[in-house]
Amino acid sequence: MRIRPAYQNVLGRATFELNATGDGSGVSTLRMRASANTTLTLVGDANFYTNSGGTEGESKTRTVGTSMTIIYLKCTGTARLVIPEQRLITQMGDVSNPGWVSGTNAASISSAGFPLRNLTSLNIAGSGSFAGKLPDLLTTAILNNTLLYWTLPSSLPAGLTTLVIIGNNVIYSSISTLPTGLTALRLESNAINWTGFDVSGTGNMTFFSLANFVTTAMTVTQLIALLSSMAGRSGNLPATCTISDYSNSPTAATIAAATSDVNGTDAEKAKYWIDQIFANKATTTIALQGTNITKP
Repeated sequence: MRIRPAYQNVLGRATFELNATGDGSGVSTLRMRASANTTLTLVGDANFYTNSGGTEGESKTRTVGTSMTIIYLKCTGTARLVIPEQRLITQMGDVSNPGWVSGTNAASISSAGFPLRNLTSLNIAGSGSFAGKLPDLLTTAILNNTLLYWTLPSSLPAGLTTLVIIGNNVIYSSISTLPTGLTALRLESNAINWTGFDVSGTGNMTFFSLANFVTTAMTVTQLIALLSSMAGRSGNLPATCTISDYSNSPTAATIAAATSDVNGTDAEKAKYWIDQIFANKATTTIALQGTNITKP
């Protein structure tokens, strides 16, 4: 069978390529929601199923409805997943539920570009390979798998409220500006380089973790800029904020023991802004480079 290119978006149609991994016995889970019913088709060595074990209701077609639809599939070779009207797909997963889950011996999904342009929510927790920018309308972007490969341009969708990137193969080589309405932020990838050090914005954040977000550890000057932007943010911050990727000079312990002084030493300046965060936000702990600095 001749397999067409991995990515198509012609006359409204979108196509993903599926490839078996291992012995092909694993079952992948796809969660999608559409603005109107639309029927997906598998072409090649793959089938849909109605149960998570991949043993019941075998079919080449499955309908995505206007509520979140759970679809199971198994790929034993190479196949195409065809979406006849990509504009109708509005969610591929949500904040709580991944839109693509694929583990050992299950399919890997890929496209040369990401063809679902009307998505407001994207949550990928399975193996795959993509290129090109995230859909412009996204409010939720969760990319969470060590076997997910995606090289992204520098810009992020302006309307994002949730941004989670975990896995060293999601590459953002240069991010300068984060969306101002973020309410959840988690960056953990060796391949991310966010150099803005500014989280100014209006969203009330419920999760804040910068565990691995620059390719070169930030200096104390950059840390002070980050802390200042946190303190000055119009929106709130969560009880615990995690910050790593710091050069640790001066050390987090030195900063914790310092006396607050906006015009003092670097440690005193950093402590001043930490105390401002404690005074004006819901934050009670800042985990800085593995050291917990707590509100008095």
